[in-house]
Amino acid sequence: MPFLMRILILDAYNLILRSYFGLPPSVDDQGRTNHAIRGWYATWLKLRRVFEPDRVIAVFDGGTDRQRKLLHPEYKTGRGAKPRDLIEQIQAIYTSCSLASITTVLQHHTEADDLIYTLVKTKKENDEMFVVSDDKDLAQCVTDSGRIRLYRPSTEQTWYESDVQLNFDPSPKIPNAPPDPPPDNALCPCVSLPANNQPNTVRRI
Repeated sequence: MPFLMRILILDAYNLILRSYFGLPPSVDDQGRTNHAIRGWYATWLKLRRVFEPDRVIAVFDGGTDRQRKLLHPEYKTGRGAKPRDLIEQIQAIYTSCSLASITTVLQHHTEADDLIYTLVKTKKENDEMFVVSDDKDLAQCVTDSGRIRLYRPSTEQTWYESDVQLNFDPSPKIPNAPPDPPPDNALCPCVSLPANNQPNTVRRI
């Protein structure tokens, strides 16, 4: 059965960091650092050309999950503060996404991968979805039957279930394994895929 829509889910922070640390620094005519911005839109133009998507949703990181931090106080304690010019470029990219018809999703104190896991659960049966990120943790979103793939910009590879099986053990044998996690939107029940008639909606909860 042919797909109804092709949807790209962009792991925004992952793509921005890839440009920020992977490209030589540059500045605009006002002296502001802009190499992460340049890299972001170069990546976006390439994705648009390769995939010809019907919708694009950029998921931004809303900070460390408070509940997770309470359960594991050492969680991400080794990470330093973001450079000021990186923060400024993230803000510029976020506010300019609407100009490129990119829907933005952000929930405060919720990490982007948690939002992405929730969004893929809202995909309609016959839609085709590509999660764009170099974060291998997002490989757990991949399902051939659900038409959800992982596209890795660094290698320009699209991962299907067979690729995930080659790189990971999908069925580890764990004694006394805990029960399966709650289905559907139980992780972030207040997040949903933005409506088709609101392509530039900023989802702030």
